[in-house]
This record gives sequence, C-alpha cells and structure tokens, in this order.
Amino acid sequence: MLIPLLSATLALAAEGTGKATIVWLQPDLPTPELRAKAEKMLGTSATHAAWADLAFVPAPFGKDDEARLSALDRATTDARAKIDSFDTEREIAAALGSAIGAVTVLRNDTDRKAVSDALILQGAAVTRIVPEERFATAEDVAAYRVFFGSTAVVDSYVDALALEPDGVWARDLFPDAVGFDRLTSTREQAATQLRGRMEVAPVPGGLSLVLDGRPLAAPAGQDLAPGRHYVHWMAGGTILGRQAFEAAAGGAYTVEPTVTREELDAARARVLEGSRDIPPDVARAADVVGKRNGAPTPTFLATLDDKGKVQVLPYGNGAAFEKRAAVTVLLNGSVGGAYMLSPAFVDTIGTPTSGFGVTGDLGVEIGIYNLAVYGGTSLTLTPVSQMKYANADSTENVATNAYFHPYGGLGVYLPRPDEKKPLFLIGANYGWFSPGAIGAGARVSFGIPSGDGTWFRIDLDGFRGTQMEGFPAEGEPSIYAGLRLGFGRKL
Repeated sequence: MLIPLLSATLALAAEGTGKATIVWLQPDLPTPELRAKAEKMLGTSATHAAWADLAFVPAPFGKDDEARLSALDRATTDARAKIDSFDTEREIAAALGSAIGAVTVLRNDTDRKAVSDALILQGAAVTRIVPEERFATAEDVAAYRVFFGSTAVVDSYVDALALEPDGVWARDLFPDAVGFDRLTSTREQAATQLRGRMEVAPVPGGLSLVLDGRPLAAPAGQDLAPGRHYVHWMAGGTILGRQAFEAAAGGAYTVEPTVTREELDAARARVLEGSRDIPPDVARAADVVGKRNGAPTPTFLATLDDKGKVQVLPYGNGAAFEKRAAVTVLLNGSVGGAYMLSPAFVDTIGTPTSGFGVTGDLGVEIGIYNLAVYGGTSLTLTPVSQMKYANADSTENVATNAYFHPYGGLGVYLPRPDEKKPLFLIGANYGWFSPGAIGAGARVSFGIPSGDGTWFRIDLDGFRGTQMEGFPAEGEPSIYAGLRLGFGRKL
C-alpha cells in the first residue's frame, strides 16, 4: 500500500455554496430529489460530497509547487556551473538531492524532464566522489547506491531511467566520459532486471490517473522500470492523492485511495446503526470536505438504506437538525389595486358595472405545518363610483365609496413557512363584501425572503358574492379582484 503525501494544500472537490455539508457514504451522489429531501431534514441548503470527494486527499498544484520546481531549476543551473570546479561533487549531489526530493508531483513532460535531467546531473557528480572500484563499498556514497543483484549502481541514474526509459542524454551534459559510461552501463543492467508491477485498487468513477507526468488511458495495472515513480489522480482539473514510491525489480505495488471502498461501506453500516463512529480515514476525509474557504461548516453524514430511504446524522462542526415549531403565525399587510363588477353602483342599479379602486389588506395567517388558517379584512376605495346600502321605500338611500371585506378561510403552504425560503400560499375563504354581498373567495400569495423572518409579498385574491336581501340588485352576483404588494412578518 502506498502512503499518500498529505503535506499538500487542501481543496474541496465538491465545492459549493450550501451553508452545510452532507457527506454521502456511498459511491455516487443520489438523485437531486433525494439530495433535496436530505436538505429538508437539515432545514438548510448544503454542499453534497460522495466517495469521489473522500477517496483521495485533494492536493492542487499551487505556489509551493511552483517554488519547488523553480528551486530545482536553480539547483540544476548552479550544478552545471560548478561541476568542473575542484571538490564540488558532494555539494552538488546534496543540493540536487534536496531539490529533487522536494518535488511531489509531475504534471507533464516538462516537469518529468526537469527532474530526470537533475537526476542525471546528480549521478554524474556522484561518479566523481569516489573511484568506480570503491563505489560498491565506500560509506560516503552509500546514500546514492543501490544494487542490481550484486552489482552496485548509481541510484540517481536508476531513478532517471525509471522516469525516462527511452531517454537520450547527450555526451556533452556530462563533465567526463566516466559519468556517461556509467549511465550507459546502468541502462544495460536495468534492462536485464525484472519489471515491477503497479496495480490500481477500485476507485470512484470520473477520476483519471497520471503516472510520471503521463496520463493513462485507463487506471489499470502497469509494468514499471526499477526506480522512483510518481502518481496522482485528476478530478475536474484538480490534483488528488499524490503518491511516490520506489519500484524494486519484481516488486508489486498497489495504488489505492486514502478512503477505500471497504472503509466507505463500513462507515455506511455505522450510520445505518445510528452511530457516528466511522473509520479514521473516512473521518479525516469528512473533515476536509466539510471546510469552505478554510473554515469548517456544519457537517452531516448521509446514506440510503436498503429500501432507498434517506438516513442523515449530524456529524460535526455544530451540525444539528433545525427544530421547527409546528405552529407559525404571520401578520401581513399590503396595498394595491382592485377591480369590481357589481349591479349595485348608484347610477346603474341592476346592471353589472365595472369599477376600479385602491385597496389595502391587513390579515393574519396561522400555519400548522403546511395547513394555513387565515383571516383579515380589506378596505377598498372607488373615488369615482359609489354603491347603495339600501333601496326600500321607507329607507333613505345611502351611498358609499368605501367597502370593507372581512373574510376567513383555509389554505395550504407549499412549502411550509421558512424564513430562509420563498413562501407560497393558496387558499379558499368565505366572507362579506360591503355594502351587501356575501360569498366565497380565493387567494394566492407569493413571498420573497427579505431577512429576519420577513417576506416581501405579492397577494392576488378574488371574491364572488350574491347581493343579500334588502340590498340593491338582490340575488345578483358581485365580483371583486385585487392585486397587492406588501410584507409579511413572522411573529
């Protein structure tokens, strides 16, 4: 098993704008409908992550990586300038070794060539530290020595040939013929060695594997030349799970994710039991994806049970289900315009006549989960039209420009009132419309959250009533429609 390089900068692969993070302990994200259901259980929006976001430690290429490659370039340039100076071989080998060791990822051919060229130059310096006949036993070159069978070879050359098995380096890159000849003999000896084998454990879909700066067409097993190799994964342009290893002749190596499928399944089983005691690798990965811009967000663990039902547990960073009261009370006020069609207007008694006016409404809504019981009254004014109150022979006719409309009814919220979400109400009511109509009406209200439990509201309502006994046009219908803008406030 390879040990991931955990020192790289962390980044969230499942970046989003949700106020919480839901970590799904399964290979893929569920459907949008199931994700929305999980958010409803939380009472807030969320960023969703699955195995692809947990499997590897995110390690995007950053300024630190640029600095390491720049340092390698400077070390290589400095080594070439000093290689022919007296007694500089140890200094050059050590400086190049430090710069090469700092590089943790090879993105492409350019990065690979920079490292392999530095390795060749380091190897050339090593060959000058001690005579070739002492190289197999001298203590001061032990750090640069590996064995092919009983033959001691320069480790730097082996690593360079591992990265570039078919690489060609000109003779003039070497300070003397000895270094060039040693590289040639190392290539010949490496060709006689057994190849190593890199196997790839199961990983989430949608990831691509890069070996020594070369993207692989498929994340499958590969035969490898002996020496040091670099692998990483790519997801959406982000580098994940950097790994580096020494391939020995005939050795087998497995590239596997930080969070394996077995660990993921174990974590899922724990959540289905109602436990947050998940495997450590999964816990660390959940902590990583639970961060947004470096700050932790409330993090939840989720999965689907065997029946496909969503199961969610609060996990960390203050995660908790929102406790919402069963009853919600809203006070509403709005103003707007009105249209009326009535046979009770003064100048056209008995004939349905249109009238226009301004209207205001004050009401209250009591929500019980998604059910609404609401009531209130509106006042409508028609500046250029009047209606009669009575027309009996013994009663003086009274006219008015103002009409009250007290009402009460039942409705449905879709969804139930939540100060963080738009509000939608549809309802039916019954009431009286002065001067003398009584009947049924309907209302549709839409609210846009404006903060602190307040909605900017658009109310559309209508009424159809019958003129009552003793009022003008008895038994005839009157119609009202109003469109108003206003605010609703949660009490």
